[in-house]
This record gives sequence, C-alpha cells and structure tokens, in this order.
Amino acid sequence: MTSSGVVYWIFWLLAAFLAALCVFVPHYFAHAYVAYKCGDYTPKAYGRVTLNPMKHLDVVGFIMMVLVGFGWGKPMEVNPSNFRHYRRGLFFYGVAGMVMNYILGLLSFLLFSVVYKYMSPSYIRDFLYLFFGMMYSRNMYLFVINLLPIVPLDGFLVVEACTKPWNKFRQFGQKYGQIIFMVLIIECFACNIIEAYVPAVGYANILGYVSYAATRYVGYPIMALWGLVIPI
Repeated sequence: MTSSGVVYWIFWLLAAFLAALCVFVPHYFAHAYVAYKCGDYTPKAYGRVTLNPMKHLDVVGFIMMVLVGFGWGKPMEVNPSNFRHYRRGLFFYGVAGMVMNYILGLLSFLLFSVVYKYMSPSYIRDFLYLFFGMMYSRNMYLFVINLLPIVPLDGFLVVEACTKPWNKFRQFGQKYGQIIFMVLIIECFACNIIEAYVPAVGYANILGYVSYAATRYVGYPIMALWGLVIPI
C-alpha cells in the first residue's frame, strides 16, 4: 500500500470513529432528556442525561458502527409509566432520537458542502470531507431505520403510543419483532459478503435498500435545500 493509501485509511478510521460518536451520543442523549422532561427520572438516575460517551456506548455496537456503518448503543433505562401523559410522553420519547439524527444530518450536509466548495485541497480538507460525509450518511441511515415499526427500533415506540395494547399489529410486533430484526441484520451481512462473489445478491439486501433510500430519497430535501445556498 502506498503512503497516500495509508494516510487515507488512517483518515477513514478516525473519521468513522468520530462520526460514530457524533451519531450515537446525541441520539441517546435526546431519548434520555425527553424522557426526563416528560416525567420519568429513571434516565437521570442512571446518568443517561449526559453527552458523556461512556454512558451511552456499547463496545460491540460502537465497533460495528465504526466499521460497517450500523450498530447500537446501551439500552435506555426508562419507565414510560412515569410519564405525566403516557401516550404523549411515549411518542415524544420514541421520536426524540430520530429527530436529533435528522437535525445532525441537516447540519452535516451543510458543513460537507462548505468543505467541498470552499476549502483548498489538503489533508485537512480530505479528512473533513470524509468526516462530514459519514456524519450525513450515518445520521440519515439511523433516522430512516428507526422509522421502521419493528422491535427494538424507535418506530415501534410510536406504534405503541398510537395503538391500544390489543392491536393485532402491535401484538405481532411485540412477539416477533426482534426475530424479524435479527433476520434482517443477518441477511444484510450475508448479502454484503456474498455480493463480492455473486454481485446479483446485492439486490436482495433489504437493509441495503434502507441505506440507499436514507441518503438518496429521504435526504434529498436536505441536499436540495443546501444546494440552493451552496451549489456543489
């Protein structure tokens, strides 16, 4: 590997590491803060209403986010029965992390555009280009995947907030949601590995379509907005 290749991979790993921090920590902080403001002091008691990464990161999930762009943090300690208004609190708690990721995606693409448009070629520019690009794509991916109404994703909390306990879809999700989610993850990794040998397998990667939709379609309003301000 050439020296420029080594520099690129060092920059890539550092950018991926920092992007993972900037994706996960605000996401879980937002959940904890909203739960606290809605009346549940459990996250506060467990020290989750903080931007301290050590309170939110799961080692394996963090490494996965750094290396492959998908991972998880520590489960949030929360007791929805403590919310002053149960359904309203559960809804706001459920969407808090997604809203935070969308806002970060919005800001990330702005900074990505500024770096691309106005910075002269340099190592600093190369690093910031990688970092803000990862910040945008990974925040948008986390936003979109959490829209899915599957346990343990945030989208299912919205389902619980908007339905009765005896709702058939809700009961089905509570029973089989985690199994479905694990199957999707395994299928995604299997497709990524096999695709190197059989390219057509990539078309079966369901979470791959989620990732593509996150940046290309859901993120399009963000790209269009900043494109009016900073054409790139």
